[in-house]
Amino acid sequence: MKKINKLFLHIVWVSISIQGSIRPPILKSPLEINPRKKNESFIQNIEKTKKKTIPTSWGGSELTQEEKEENGIKVTTYSLKGGAWILHDKVKLSSLSIEIIGEDAVHGFLKGGVKVEDTESKSVLYAGKGVYDKYGEIVTLDERPQILTRGKNKEVTKVTSPYIRRYLADSRSAMEKGVILENKEYTILGESAVMYEKEDRVVMDDYPYIFGKNKFMSATKMYYDSEKKDIVLENEAMIVQSSMEKKKKKPKEDKEENVENNSTSSKDTKNSSTENSEEEDATVKVTSIFIGDKIISHSGSDLERYTGMFGNAKFIRPDNEFQAAYIKAFGKDNEKVEARDGVTMTDFENNVRLSGNLLEYDKPSDYAHVTEDAKIEFLSKETQDVNSTLTAVEIEKFSDKKEIVARGEVTITTEDSISKGEFATYFEEEEKIYLEGNPTLTRGGKTIQCGKIVVYPNENKVYISEVVNTAPGKEKFREFSP
Repeated sequence: MKKINKLFLHIVWVSISIQGSIRPPILKSPLEINPRKKNESFIQNIEKTKKKTIPTSWGGSELTQEEKEENGIKVTTYSLKGGAWILHDKVKLSSLSIEIIGEDAVHGFLKGGVKVEDTESKSVLYAGKGVYDKYGEIVTLDERPQILTRGKNKEVTKVTSPYIRRYLADSRSAMEKGVILENKEYTILGESAVMYEKEDRVVMDDYPYIFGKNKFMSATKMYYDSEKKDIVLENEAMIVQSSMEKKKKKPKEDKEENVENNSTSSKDTKNSSTENSEEEDATVKVTSIFIGDKIISHSGSDLERYTGMFGNAKFIRPDNEFQAAYIKAFGKDNEKVEARDGVTMTDFENNVRLSGNLLEYDKPSDYAHVTEDAKIEFLSKETQDVNSTLTAVEIEKFSDKKEIVARGEVTITTEDSISKGEFATYFEEEEKIYLEGNPTLTRGGKTIQCGKIVVYPNENKVYISEVVNTAPGKEKFREFSP
């Protein structure tokens, strides 16, 4: 009876299993069994995996397949020859021969005539050897690698380095152990560099040397834009530039008298006149130095060229020096200068220093205009100490005439006197100032009114003219010399 009961229970259990009340483990995907019910998280993971997939293909005229062991793992390698290539997304890598690891080209070793072409970039890379990393999206090039990039104006920039690492995803190249950049405008030398092709920009650190036509530049850091033709120098920035300028010279005067010279022919006189004329318009080489916390050098056409200095800016020439928070020099030979905020212009030849918050300077006409707290300081020839000062609303310097003109609320301060007027002219050769426009002279508590005052700023001496009245007593003065 017990055996019959056990058999009955076994039959019941089998029948229930067949009816599906109790199912065995499912080995197939739920999506295949019931396609109507989709696992959303699973689908999202599949889509993400598809996005990360890098389309890669490869080929060549000859193919050899071989099984190798790499680090204890058996892998399949493919050796390509005869126009061998790998296409990584939109970047084509080609060489005489390529050894590919895995069917998916996880790694590739390129040898002989390596070329990297990016359809979305303006650059082509060349090298003797290269190593390709698919998932790192990197190609490392050696054996005299170089980059050639062509701008909108079809000018070619060449970059060479012992090693170049190309980041395929963002068209970026990193170079180390010595970099040389060459184009029509510059030759740049540096220890390392990063080239951002989408931005047309090269960045160098560690004091790169920049050589241009009659120009040398350096700084802690450099940004170079080959498309805009801009070089940006940061930290301890410096530019040294040379140019040829016409400089007027006085004709030589013969101090010795000779009777025989009186009988000189008209032909000799004409030749002598020609020689003097040449001396007056002599062409000389001038070296200019630019210094600043940051410098921007733009080397477009002659009209577009400029050099801008920002932060502790200095522009030094043999005849004068400019200092300001901001200085910008325009033109091929820096013919025009604009300076702002705390501006000083020192004239070494005439021992005067102009200052203000806005200065404009034109080299061809040798003209300077200063406004906003305009001031002149008259310096000692020996020590460069300040002897006297002049302040005004505006100051104009006419270097060709050897004159400085001041207008509006003119005040001249010497060692022990103060002169005021509306208009003043300083004659550099004579070293004297003519003050006009209801001038007054104050010294020792007395104020003198007169028609004109002549001040010798470097001698602490003042002359007055016309009838002068003082209060009290209406004393008359013609001359005043401390």
